[in-house]
Amino acid sequence: MTASEQHRRASSRSLSIFASLAMSFAVGWAYANVSAVAPELAEDYGVSVGAIGYLTMIALVVHALLQLPAGRALDRFGTRSVGAAGLIVIALANLLALAGSSFWLALAGRTILGVGSSLVYLAGLDLVRRIDGSPRLLTMFGVVNGASMGIALLVIPQLDPMLGWRGPFLTSLVLSAVALVATVVGPELAGSAATREVQRRAGATRTATMVLLRDPEIRRLSAINLSASAFSPVISSWIVTLLVEAGGYSTAGAGAIGSISLLGLVASRPLAGWFIHVWPQRVREGIVACTLMGVGGTVGLALVGPLWLAILGSALVGLATGIPWTYVFWRLPSVRPEAAGAALAIVNALPLFVAIAGIPLIGVTFSLSDNGRTGFLIMAVLWGLLVFVLPARGRGPGAEPG
Repeated sequence: MTASEQHRRASSRSLSIFASLAMSFAVGWAYANVSAVAPELAEDYGVSVGAIGYLTMIALVVHALLQLPAGRALDRFGTRSVGAAGLIVIALANLLALAGSSFWLALAGRTILGVGSSLVYLAGLDLVRRIDGSPRLLTMFGVVNGASMGIALLVIPQLDPMLGWRGPFLTSLVLSAVALVATVVGPELAGSAATREVQRRAGATRTATMVLLRDPEIRRLSAINLSASAFSPVISSWIVTLLVEAGGYSTAGAGAIGSISLLGLVASRPLAGWFIHVWPQRVREGIVACTLMGVGGTVGLALVGPLWLAILGSALVGLATGIPWTYVFWRLPSVRPEAAGAALAIVNALPLFVAIAGIPLIGVTFSLSDNGRTGFLIMAVLWGLLVFVLPARGRGPGAEPG
């Protein structure tokens, strides 16, 4: 291989990595941007702050419902086409919301945004798989997704005096445009030689959804993913309320403690990538440790004790997500390579539906006399059950499924 060919290949790989991370950033920003200025939006639209919450909820529900169709589209049309289509949909959704200062226009736009985000998020993950699927690159994708939410919460309020209600949607439009350019310009990656051979043998035959749902390894990975993509987000959503209602903390203090769970989530991804890269044969023990961290952190929060316990509990809830999330998406491509997109969608969908159901159900427990402690303890028990759903020892991408 000549020096120019090596340079061209390195440039193509770098552009593909940038495209995948841009997709991750655009999706994370699109979910956090509205909540960053919820009181201001409520005043501009003439609705309650609770109504602004529906702008996030409707996008999440549509995102979850469209997982399997998005995965099937990946298998049929390819990563670049699906990613570009999703980014165009996100751009159109923001343009609709920008058409006027109407809550109903914003709600319609957020509904459409859920369609685009389901395509973009899965396309970004699939692009990582096609680049090399390494734990370290996966962690970069996860870190950028979490960090974008935190950055949106910091930046958008600063833009509010200048942009007003347009701020969340205009910034999301710009980010989706940047990601779209990187996606369209970048090369279409075909995956590994082994994956291409499996797809060639499969031909035009589509693996039935029920076959994928019955696959024991897909079900195992879906359950493990609950730790990272369902239980931790549900707990994080109610930390502030628990500390204020049951612990008597100030809203500002509780908010600072709650943000530690997000910081823990961001920090856990690179740590998990390093761990799996160095000790892939210790993944089983790592997942057990993360499960115990999640349980311990949730119980610590439920006790609503001293400040140090609340800080520790919030940090553990975030840190517990790292190894399970990274392992799941590192392992998944080898399970069903002939239907990798659909398998990715199934594994990603279960935690989304659990989170959508879990967040309001935990909210109901705040009407009890213990102000939400019962809900947190129930979540701790459910989280602990994941120790019975573990990968085989030493299992990695090259292992046989099942």
